[in-house]
Amino acid sequence: MRWILSLIFLLGLSGNLTAQTPLQQARNLFETAPDKEADAEKLLALGEEANADPRVQGYSASASMILADHYWNPISKLNSFLEGKERLEAIIASNPELFELRFLRLLIQSQVPDIMDYKMNIEEDKKFLVEHFSTFVQEPENKKFASKVYGYLKGLNLFEPGTLATFQAILESNSLAQWRSRKKW
Repeated sequence: MRWILSLIFLLGLSGNLTAQTPLQQARNLFETAPDKEADAEKLLALGEEANADPRVQGYSASASMILADHYWNPISKLNSFLEGKERLEAIIASNPELFELRFLRLLIQSQVPDIMDYKMNIEEDKKFLVEHFSTFVQEPENKKFASKVYGYLKGLNLFEPGTLATFQAILESNSLAQWRSRKKW
């Protein structure tokens, strides 16, 4: 009897894991893509659907640039990076108001070698993220992911301590508001 219950639990759990939205899948794959080429390939394919969410397309374009690190051939590296860069810039041009696209570009531009000549939007994107972080955090689909975004931004060492403290305060106040809304007084 126990093994039947265990099997039911595991099947239910696996059903929950596969029920992720494409955006959730993209966010998860983005975390592992730098270390796992197969995940970078999955992420690349995820955004190539014609009707994909622009944020998913942005993650896919980023995957193309991430894949450059997995290739050994210099020409393949360059082509993969340039293709991803071109795609990401086109997606941002069509959707300049999307926080997550600016976040992706900032991450990439802050870490790419100078020789790639792709650091021109760092200050612009920093300013955009500072101005729109609170709005991003308040959107229901971003509530859990926002703390990961904060962690990435903190790790970049591009923001002043006061700005990071503001980001953290926004996260904490949002978490408190969530807790209060669930609490039955």
